[in-house]
Amino acid sequence: MTIWFGGVTIGCVATTYVMLTDDFNPFLLIPFAMLLFGIALVVGAFKTESSKSKKDLLTLLEAEIVE
Repeated sequence: MTIWFGGVTIGCVATTYVMLTDDFNPFLLIPFAMLLFGIALVVGAFKTESSKSKKDLLTLLEAEIVE
């Protein structure tokens, strides 16, 4: 995933340069959409799995969440 994010980030930098030097084209927003989708995918998966793990650990350890 790190390699994918790196490639998409390079694509975002390249398209930013093209947008600044040439005319705007809506297709140049695709790398930015890919970057946002990748971030949402990682964060969403982490939140889902962390809540499941938290419930399992609470059951296993018979503990309480202290805030």
